Amino acid sequence: MIGNDIIDLNQAKFPDSKRFKRYASKICADEEIAQFACFEQPLQSLWRFWSLKEAAYKAALRMCLVDSFSPIQTQVSLLDAHSSIVSINSTGFSGFSIVESDHIYSEVSLEGLPSTRCIVEMKDASELISRITKVDKLPFFQNDGIDKVASITHHGQYFGLLYLS
Repeated sequence: MIGNDIIDLNQAKFPDSKRFKRYASKICADEEIAQFACFEQPLQSLWRFWSLKEAAYKAALRMCLVDSFSPIQTQVSLLDAHSSIVSINSTGFSGFSIVESDHIYSEVSLEGLPSTRCIVEMKDASELISRITKVDKLPFFQNDGIDKVASITHHGQYFGLLYLS
Protein backbone atom coordinates (compact mmCIF):
# COMPACT_ATOMS: atom_id res chain seq x y z
CA MET A 1 0.00 0.00 0.00
CA ILE A 2 1.01 3.66 -0.35
CA GLY A 3 0.73 6.93 1.56
CA ASN A 4 2.08 10.48 1.24
CA ASP A 5 2.27 13.81 3.04
CA ILE A 6 3.52 17.31 2.25
CA ILE A 7 4.54 20.18 4.54
CA ASP A 8 4.69 23.82 3.46
CA LEU A 9 7.65 25.02 5.56
CA ASN A 10 6.53 28.63 5.30
CA GLN A 11 3.51 27.67 7.43
CA ALA A 12 5.28 25.23 9.74
CA LYS A 13 7.61 27.40 11.81
CA PHE A 14 7.99 27.58 15.58
CA PRO A 15 8.20 30.86 17.49
CA ASP A 16 11.11 29.63 19.60
CA SER A 17 13.40 26.64 20.20
CA LYS A 18 11.55 25.65 23.39
CA ARG A 19 8.33 24.98 21.48
CA PHE A 20 10.26 23.19 18.75
CA LYS A 21 11.85 20.83 21.29
CA ARG A 22 8.56 20.23 23.10
CA TYR A 23 6.78 19.38 19.84
CA ALA A 24 9.65 17.15 18.68
CA SER A 25 9.50 15.15 21.92
CA LYS A 26 5.76 14.58 21.44
CA ILE A 27 6.06 13.06 17.98
CA CYS A 28 9.57 11.54 17.90
CA ALA A 29 11.33 8.98 20.06
CA ASP A 30 14.79 9.82 21.43
CA GLU A 31 16.40 7.60 18.76
CA GLU A 32 14.64 9.63 16.07
CA ILE A 33 15.57 12.99 17.59
CA ALA A 34 19.19 11.81 17.57
CA GLN A 35 18.91 11.60 13.77
CA PHE A 36 17.89 15.27 13.44
CA ALA A 37 20.26 17.33 11.30
CA CYS A 38 22.05 14.29 9.86
CA PHE A 39 20.85 15.17 6.35
CA GLU A 40 19.08 18.54 6.68
CA GLN A 41 18.43 21.37 9.13
CA PRO A 42 16.69 20.38 12.42
CA LEU A 43 13.37 22.02 11.47
CA GLN A 44 13.39 20.18 8.15
CA SER A 45 14.25 16.96 10.00
CA LEU A 46 11.28 17.33 12.33
CA TRP A 47 8.88 17.83 9.45
CA ARG A 48 10.50 15.05 7.44
CA PHE A 49 9.82 12.67 10.34
CA TRP A 50 6.26 13.98 10.71
CA SER A 51 5.51 13.60 6.99
CA LEU A 52 6.91 10.05 6.89
CA LYS A 53 4.83 9.08 9.92
CA GLU A 54 1.69 10.65 8.42
CA ALA A 55 2.31 8.88 5.10
CA ALA A 56 2.74 5.52 6.89
CA TYR A 57 -0.48 6.13 8.81
CA LYS A 58 -2.37 6.70 5.54
CA ALA A 59 -1.00 3.47 4.08
CA ALA A 60 -1.69 1.49 7.27
CA LEU A 61 -5.22 2.91 7.48
CA ARG A 62 -5.98 1.66 3.97
CA MET A 63 -4.65 -1.77 5.02
CA CYS A 64 -6.90 -1.71 8.14
CA LEU A 65 -3.83 -1.99 10.41
CA VAL A 66 -4.65 1.11 12.48
CA ASP A 67 -7.67 3.15 13.40
CA SER A 68 -5.95 6.19 14.92
CA PHE A 69 -2.75 8.16 14.36
CA SER A 70 -0.03 7.83 16.99
CA PRO A 71 3.16 9.44 15.68
CA ILE A 72 5.27 8.44 18.68
CA GLN A 73 4.45 4.77 18.01
CA THR A 74 5.53 4.99 14.36
CA GLN A 75 9.28 4.50 14.01
CA VAL A 76 11.41 6.14 11.32
CA SER A 77 15.01 5.24 10.50
CA LEU A 78 16.70 7.52 8.00
CA LEU A 79 19.00 5.76 5.56
CA ASP A 80 20.22 8.80 3.61
CA ALA A 81 19.01 12.22 2.46
CA HIS A 82 16.00 10.66 0.70
CA SER A 83 15.44 7.07 1.83
CA SER A 84 14.10 5.69 5.09
CA ILE A 85 12.38 2.74 6.70
CA VAL A 86 9.10 3.45 8.47
CA SER A 87 7.46 0.92 10.79
CA ILE A 88 3.94 1.11 12.10
CA ASN A 89 2.84 -1.78 14.30
CA SER A 90 4.77 -4.69 12.77
CA THR A 91 4.54 -3.48 9.17
CA GLY A 92 7.55 -1.90 7.49
CA PHE A 93 7.37 0.56 4.62
CA SER A 94 10.02 1.97 2.33
CA GLY A 95 10.08 5.74 2.74
CA PHE A 96 11.21 8.42 0.32
CA SER A 97 11.43 12.16 0.99
CA ILE A 98 12.13 15.24 -1.07
CA VAL A 99 13.45 18.03 1.15
CA GLU A 100 13.35 21.50 -0.39
CA SER A 101 13.90 24.90 1.20
CA ASP A 102 10.17 25.67 1.19
CA HIS A 103 8.47 22.26 1.41
CA ILE A 104 8.97 18.62 2.31
CA TYR A 105 7.23 15.79 0.51
CA SER A 106 7.32 12.21 1.79
CA GLU A 107 5.83 8.96 0.61
CA VAL A 108 5.85 5.36 1.79
CA SER A 109 5.06 2.09 0.06
CA LEU A 110 5.24 -1.59 0.60
CA GLU A 111 8.27 -3.03 -1.17
CA GLY A 112 7.86 -3.47 -4.92
CA LEU A 113 4.71 -1.41 -5.48
CA PRO A 114 5.23 0.82 -8.52
CA SER A 115 3.76 4.28 -8.05
CA THR A 116 3.64 7.68 -9.68
CA ARG A 117 3.97 11.00 -7.83
CA CYS A 118 2.80 14.48 -8.74
CA ILE A 119 3.77 17.52 -6.65
CA VAL A 120 2.31 20.87 -7.70
CA GLU A 121 1.31 24.19 -6.25
CA MET A 122 -2.33 24.29 -5.20
CA LYS A 123 -3.09 26.86 -7.89
CA ASP A 124 -2.11 24.23 -10.50
CA ALA A 125 -3.84 21.22 -8.90
CA SER A 126 -7.39 21.52 -10.25
CA GLU A 127 -6.93 19.08 -13.16
CA LEU A 128 -5.47 16.42 -10.84
CA ILE A 129 -8.14 17.01 -8.20
CA SER A 130 -10.90 16.63 -10.81
CA ARG A 131 -9.69 13.06 -11.46
CA ILE A 132 -9.89 11.97 -7.81
CA THR A 133 -12.83 9.89 -6.65
CA LYS A 134 -13.56 8.47 -3.23
CA VAL A 135 -14.83 5.01 -2.35
CA ASP A 136 -15.62 4.46 1.33
CA LYS A 137 -13.77 7.75 2.02
CA LEU A 138 -10.56 6.42 0.42
CA PRO A 139 -9.10 8.24 -2.61
CA PHE A 140 -8.66 6.78 -6.07
CA PHE A 141 -7.15 8.49 -9.12
CA GLN A 142 -8.63 8.03 -12.57
CA ASN A 143 -5.84 7.33 -15.02
CA ASP A 144 -6.50 5.93 -18.50
CA GLY A 145 -10.12 5.27 -17.48
CA ILE A 146 -9.09 3.11 -14.51
CA ASP A 147 -9.50 4.00 -10.83
CA LYS A 148 -6.09 3.53 -9.21
CA VAL A 149 -5.36 3.40 -5.48
CA ALA A 150 -4.16 6.86 -4.47
CA SER A 151 -3.00 8.98 -1.57
CA ILE A 152 -3.47 12.73 -1.59
CA THR A 153 -2.02 15.49 0.55
CA HIS A 154 -2.02 19.26 0.70
CA HIS A 155 -0.63 21.91 2.99
CA GLY A 156 -0.29 25.63 2.40
CA GLN A 157 0.47 26.22 -1.24
CA TYR A 158 1.36 22.60 -2.09
CA PHE A 159 -0.60 19.56 -3.31
CA GLY A 160 0.76 16.03 -3.65
CA LEU A 161 -0.71 12.97 -5.34
CA LEU A 162 0.67 9.44 -5.23
CA TYR A 163 -1.04 6.62 -7.07
CA LEU A 164 -0.29 3.01 -7.95
CA SER A 165 0.95 2.78 -11.54
